Amino acid sequence: MVLVESSEEYRVCHPDWPIDLLRVTVMHDELRQERYLRVKFQNVGEKVILSLRLRFFVEVEQEEKPLELVHAYPQRISPGESGGLSYSIAVGNRPVRGVLIQLVSVTYAGGEREETFSSEGIAYQTGEPIEPEYRMAFQFLAGRAQTMVLERAVHRFYPVSLDNGDWICSCGRYCLQGQAVCPRCNSEKKTVFHLVEKKRLEYTRQWLEKIDEQKLLKEEQNIRKFEQRKLEHGRLYRRRLILLSCVLISLAALVCSGLLYYTKSYYPNKLYENGLQALGQRRYGEAYICFSKAGNYRDAPQQAAQAVILRDRKSVAYTGADFAAVNADGSVTVFSDNPVFQAAASWTDIVSLSAGKEHLVGLHSDGTVVAVGSNVYGECNLEDFSDIVSIDTGPYHTVGLKSDGTVVAVGYSNSLNRVCDVGEWKGIVSVAASATQTMGLTSDGTLVTTAEESSLDDGEHYFDIDCTGITYEVGLTRKQKALLGSGEEFASGAVFAACAQDVGYAVNPSYRVITSGSANPFLELQDVREIVVSETGDVFCVTVQGTVRSGGKVAYQRQMEALTGIGTGN
Repeated sequence: MVLVESSEEYRVCHPDWPIDLLRVTVMHDELRQERYLRVKFQNVGEKVILSLRLRFFVEVEQEEKPLELVHAYPQRISPGESGGLSYSIAVGNRPVRGVLIQLVSVTYAGGEREETFSSEGIAYQTGEPIEPEYRMAFQFLAGRAQTMVLERAVHRFYPVSLDNGDWICSCGRYCLQGQAVCPRCNSEKKTVFHLVEKKRLEYTRQWLEKIDEQKLLKEEQNIRKFEQRKLEHGRLYRRRLILLSCVLISLAALVCSGLLYYTKSYYPNKLYENGLQALGQRRYGEAYICFSKAGNYRDAPQQAAQAVILRDRKSVAYTGADFAAVNADGSVTVFSDNPVFQAAASWTDIVSLSAGKEHLVGLHSDGTVVAVGSNVYGECNLEDFSDIVSIDTGPYHTVGLKSDGTVVAVGYSNSLNRVCDVGEWKGIVSVAASATQTMGLTSDGTLVTTAEESSLDDGEHYFDIDCTGITYEVGLTRKQKALLGSGEEFASGAVFAACAQDVGYAVNPSYRVITSGSANPFLELQDVREIVVSETGDVFCVTVQGTVRSGGKVAYQRQMEALTGIGTGN
């Protein structure tokens, strides 16, 4: 437990010193049996003090010579500020009788160091005391004082009269005997000491109470002003809030108008113009996608229907032993040793071809359909095919898409293989056929099929579909991602797609071929307009220039690749 052993509140300082010593306190730590010396001082000079050193001569009982201690106090102290220090005295339980303090050195903020101080030091003595009741009243008043004036001033320290005639002003300034006025606060000596009289204390108390009343009145006025300002600020805040709300609403309306214009006019118009440009460049897959995305803008639905019809037309067909191609004038070039197939060379006004395993089908520009080849299952019975816009074939059946979105099919079909069960389909824009199913695509991208279940995700919406072989399918989603029936994505940004057995083919926006396999036989081709897959799995590409390339060795390959101008009149 640390106890205050003695605390002398003397106001003694040396005239040459830049500090006043305000208080000396001896602390006793009973637990550790140690004593501590605490000193409080004040900077009374005009310079900022960075550090100072003090020497202490401590008189201890049972010691003939005083204990000498030197202590440094490194702390910034501005003029008028007070500070303090505390350190241990190695005197054990022996009481301290007195303390003599010498100022050794002072270091100022500018780096200047002063050491020429008097070596006499200061020993603390009792000055002229103030009676306890007066002293308590004075301290009460001093604690409430806000300013320093002459006669009516109430200061932080009580005045002290020294035996040698010098005196300490109530502001803390050391004054010499001949100084009648304090050089710091300009208080007269007689006035300073007159403050401790009872009548003057009472007068000062009344004066302070008056000051308190004025202060309270001023505070009330300040509160009223604050409330008034608060009310005005509230009105201003509400006006600003209303203005800001109007601005935000206007901005929101402007943004909504901009978005509405962008989504309903600018963006659809941009898609529409891109679709027309792609249509003029015979890029039918890209044109169909642009018109479909344009929605109901202008005649975009009609343009989309025309673009998908042109995209799905096939300029070449292959049975595995026979090859046929549509020329620019609508005539057909046939490479075959079979006289039945050679009869197709007499066809005219043909816009699309498709071949099954042993039959060849041609679409006239007037919507009628002709066929040659095997008719074992009725795949060539096309009397009911009229107003047809697109055709496709499986190995033993033929499918036709009418302009009204309905579908007709003839050929091999039974309860297990229902490839011709398409009579109830409506709103179809594209068809694809294989040995095991017939697939249809509606205008909104929904997939329909004659199979019990498609390997393609029927929750997706598509721009293009194709099927071949037994279970192989490919779809181009509305996000223009080409997906195989296995779920594998092998191209993004594609404009149309096809599949041959388990290999997927897609054409990117640059109209070059991308495959899902490790090899790409069409890597050098540019401006690819069509990808045609036969029922034998052979793949052919037709360019915008009307040239044909095969993905492998096929019959009549040399004659086929020598052709030019194929389908360019479509």
